[in-house]
Amino acid sequence: MEPKVLLDVLRRVVAHDLIGANRAAVAYSGGLDSSLIAKVASGSTTVVCYSCAVVGSRDHETALHYGSADGFVVKILELNESDLSRLVATARQGFRSVDPVKIAYSIPTMIVLERCEEDLVLAGNGADELFGGYNRYATLPKTFESSMQGDLMKSQDEADDLRAFAQTLGKKIVFPYLEAEIIALAGDTPRRQKIAGESHKAILREAGRLGGLAAPDRPKKAAQYSSGTLKTMRSLAKRSGMNLEDWTLSVH
Repeated sequence: MEPKVLLDVLRRVVAHDLIGANRAAVAYSGGLDSSLIAKVASGSTTVVCYSCAVVGSRDHETALHYGSADGFVVKILELNESDLSRLVATARQGFRSVDPVKIAYSIPTMIVLERCEEDLVLAGNGADELFGGYNRYATLPKTFESSMQGDLMKSQDEADDLRAFAQTLGKKIVFPYLEAEIIALAGDTPRRQKIAGESHKAILREAGRLGGLAAPDRPKKAAQYSSGTLKTMRSLAKRSGMNLEDWTLSVH
């Protein structure tokens, strides 16, 4: 699979998602996945990148730096404890889950949906599951594809939950990596182009380089960690004298 083919298809998918949109928001972390979406979308419309993070977290400290390097307009949405408690309860009920990690992963995007000025939001969900982004995939040579497929199904379920949440706000969220064309391309991409030595999502990084990203090899942690969301949830649980699971179940 040629990286240019992947980049061209991603451009086409994003352009279709943006039909009729004069402006669009990107749920942005500074990592490869959201940066490539922002770069591609910028070719079709005016884009504003929103990064939701706890003060002092990795994303809070790096999103502006990475965004500036790529020429993006980046707005930082600070996540505070009162917002966090409220959104944990909302996600628990609306997403039908009491899994703290799953909830923490979705909350930064929920904040973007609530606070962004735009009615259309693009998000980078699905790239890790399609292109081998998680470190554990490298340790699963025999069950690599089945593990990724199971994770992809979970990502699609999370995307459905976020679509429903967006609708309650009168907004729309789209996930270009989870479009059928990109999923099909990922299925045709051999493992060696996904995990190449120490490089994960190798073909996506090459597509980012071709697309003009300043640093497609930049490291990135999962959103629940890099945004500081899960760490703050743990602190709130400890302050309440509960373990994280019980606090997630009880908060309202």
